[in-house]
Amino acid sequence: MNYENKTWTVRKLQRLSVNKMLNLCPPYQRNDIWSTGTQKQLIKTMLAGWPLPTFFLLRRGASLEMVDGQQRTRAILEYLRDCKTKGRSAEKIMAYRLNITLIDGLDPTLEHIEKYYALVNSAGVHLNRPELSKAKYYDTRFLSLVQRVARDSGLFELKLFSDSGVDRMVDVDFVAELLVGLLCGITDKKIAVDTVFEKDVDELTERKLEREFCEVLRIFQKLNAKYPLKSTRYRQRNDFYSLFMLFRGLVGKPPSVPQYFYRVLRVLGPQISPSQDRCETLKSYAIACVTQSNGKAAREVRDAIMRNLLMNRRAEPTENQMDVLALYGMGKTDTIRVGEFLTLNADKLETTEPVS
Repeated sequence: MNYENKTWTVRKLQRLSVNKMLNLCPPYQRNDIWSTGTQKQLIKTMLAGWPLPTFFLLRRGASLEMVDGQQRTRAILEYLRDCKTKGRSAEKIMAYRLNITLIDGLDPTLEHIEKYYALVNSAGVHLNRPELSKAKYYDTRFLSLVQRVARDSGLFELKLFSDSGVDRMVDVDFVAELLVGLLCGITDKKIAVDTVFEKDVDELTERKLEREFCEVLRIFQKLNAKYPLKSTRYRQRNDFYSLFMLFRGLVGKPPSVPQYFYRVLRVLGPQISPSQDRCETLKSYAIACVTQSNGKAAREVRDAIMRNLLMNRRAEPTENQMDVLALYGMGKTDTIRVGEFLTLNADKLETTEPVS
């Protein structure tokens, strides 16, 4: 890697942007995440005459690619646009001197700017896990699939993520977990997701995963239309993960089946707590949501409890079902057949208070 250190004014950086010779959005870069407050703090720093960290740029033919300094550059350009709109002088900022490192002469057989970007941002708190994955695996089929699915309007309707979470690609990270769940079954989050990113997927697997994900997502959309998921505990990612893995087995079933299970879950939601001493089943589920919750063991505990409560294929109630029924002062006759499953009676649960 060849590089040289230079000093530029902000005026030169702006001119490159205006002439469309500056690429702020290479595929490995993170989203625009800086808050208004952070942008203002940067401008205050510059107006005070204090130095900024080095900007790293890569020559790509006649243009330049921003490797590190994207957020700062966006904030500066936005400030200049605001000054122009309001007729305010920006001369002090325009004359501000920036430390620039120009990278050139990469050996394509040995050096990759994407890996360099991930490396320089892996120390400290610059990039989070999904942002580093975007940098490292930017050209994989799996990342392309994850980003595409994360933009599905149906997922947005569920309101699982805050705006700041979307900015930091928390939605992308979670979608990767769900897709890996479809591909590999219940696994440990970090290890399994990293393995799939490393190995990538072929075109057939990519299409299959996208189809399966959308089928499960449509189930959630229908449930959400009847009763918003954001009003339940199941909007939390650990709960949603468990429901997603459960409902994948209901694809193709009549919509009334997941709708009935959702009624049951909504009633039970407020009773799920690590301090729930009157029902060991709901207590165990809650503990598995907060203790090593992304690990395979905790996920398997939650999955087993969900299946035993909702999707019992036996003729008699499971121990988990009897435990929950006892919380409401009920017995084995307070179950009902929904399709091929013996499940809890939603009508009874909705009209009965837990035993105090």
